[in-house]
Amino acid sequence: HINFTLDKTDTMTTRRSFLQTLSAPILAMPFVSASAEGKPFEGKVLRVALLGLGGYASRVAEAMKDSKRAVVAGLVSGTPFKLQSWRVKYNVPEANCYNYETVDQIKNNPDIDAVYIITPNALHKDMAIRIANAEKHVIVEKPMALNAKEAKEMVDACKKAGVHLLVGYRMHFEPK
Repeated sequence: HINFTLDKTDTMTTRRSFLQTLSAPILAMPFVSASAEGKPFEGKVLRVALLGLGGYASRVAEAMKDSKRAVVAGLVSGTPFKLQSWRVKYNVPEANCYNYETVDQIKNNPDIDAVYIITPNALHKDMAIRIANAEKHVIVEKPMALNAKEAKEMVDACKKAGVHLLVGYRMHFEPK
């Protein structure tokens, strides 16, 4: 947490104090990461089920293989062949695999914390509400919904269920 104040009357001091405040933690980063290198992550690992096993889901799954803070713990697909091949590839227990008709049963699975919805946009709302009702955290790919009304329904369902709703957006600082 960085604390600094802006003084509109003295921009040089503001810039200087901002840079000094910001540079200390940045300069310390190599030492912090070097001391933690090689040690296993000791925090809670997020166990994620991927819902929709298309092209982007494969990119997410491959990236998660290298993550120490999240794992592919479940799979949801309407294609039995995909479920089987992905289950083997990502070492997911058969008990953690669902199809679109049985996905509501994920509620009873303590091995899954969140469901990442990576389906065509028109399916986001219904799936997000089903996952929230199953009391699992919801991660949905962008765009979140087809319109503001659907997005509000998703937000309301997650609030009512007491779960988090996250929109997967990786380009926060992209100029466009």
